[in-house]
Amino acid sequence: MKRNPRSNFARMVTVALALVATVAWVSAIGAAPKCYSKRYQPQTGDVAGGVVYDVATGLTWQQTLDAGSYSWMAANTYCSNLGGTWRLPSLTELPTIVDDTKSNPSIDPTAFPNTPAAVFWTSSAPAGNSSLAWSVSFSIGSMQTVVVSSTFRVRCVR
Repeated sequence: MKRNPRSNFARMVTVALALVATVAWVSAIGAAPKCYSKRYQPQTGDVAGGVVYDVATGLTWQQTLDAGSYSWMAANTYCSNLGGTWRLPSLTELPTIVDDTKSNPSIDPTAFPNTPAAVFWTSSAPAGNSSLAWSVSFSIGSMQTVVVSSTFRVRCVR
């Protein structure tokens, strides 16, 4: 059975367009390389130690961390008690400050000095399971679900 050359061309165009769309989608969700000069802009703020504005995402991060570890509910409360619009970051937000070129901790040490290679809470919980929540480990930048009664570190965002 002989194929029509036009149908082969149409298949190639379809595959090329799908590839372009995939690359655009990956870039849009932040999976593309995120490091560029002046991405993080430290600013004085209403949180002890100042804040860091992320030019790439438009988010403002707590720069200096509280030394405590919190359960998931207490972490949510801690951030909201900072006032204003401070909150615990979502699972899509917290990984945006992971620096894949670094480990122990996997974060920009200039923008976020003294960040431990520890697990940090997100505000996100897996669907249908109220006993778990998502967290991000800044030792290698991995994400995992953990029991909400566990105690981990907190970095708030607004």
